[in-house]
Amino acid sequence: MDGMTTGTTASTVTAEGLHREYGRGQAAVRALRGVSVAFAPGTFTAVMGPSGSGKTTLLHCLAGMDRPTRGTVRWGATEVSGLPERRLAALRRTRVGFVFQAFNLMPAMTVAQNVELPGRLAGTPPERARVLDALARVGLAGRERHRPAQLSGGQQQRVAVARALVARPPVLFADEPTGALDRATGHDILDLLPRASPPPVPTPPAGRRSNGWSGPGPSAPAPRARAASARRAGRAARRAAGR
Repeated sequence: MDGMTTGTTASTVTAEGLHREYGRGQAAVRALRGVSVAFAPGTFTAVMGPSGSGKTTLLHCLAGMDRPTRGTVRWGATEVSGLPERRLAALRRTRVGFVFQAFNLMPAMTVAQNVELPGRLAGTPPERARVLDALARVGLAGRERHRPAQLSGGQQQRVAVARALVARPPVLFADEPTGALDRATGHDILDLLPRASPPPVPTPPAGRRSNGWSGPGPSAPAPRARAASARRAGRAARRAAGR
């Protein structure tokens, strides 16, 4: 992926001059070459390109799951690309959510336990009410005691979305969340992503720090504006996916 650039006003996530190389010498694979992007609060963005163009690599670098070879990634005012791994992991648990194509659910756990799992591993399990609220937002109220094998593919992906949203992160990344689903179910998931996001949690004013995060927080659109934005985002994502 070469030199993609977008605007940088009031951004929640910003990347500048990202390069990511795997291997060395003539065998090196250059997945990212000088990519600069910025995402403003309340927006829904689709990253498009052919297989092997670096889309997943870009998402992983933006989400703090991979480190760029060169360049910087910022979440708000915090540069995360150079943070120590422990601090980055602690920050990642509360500042970003990630939805994987393959669901990545634990088959022996219930739906509720899968949603709780990241928080439990971090030593800060979410309240039961928050878990149930996340499941309700994705249309799975009453399914908290089911196991993944008892759910359809679309329902399992909804659990993955709920798991990503339960910490109420300001940013949600999704790597081909409809790739393993049929067309109708894929449409449902694309419609769900912008609608299911809860209102953002207030962020401390600039100059104060909480869990390593500083600077102004994202501003939430009014309810009607958010609903209209969600509908537009769903339609745009479906068009972008060619569905």
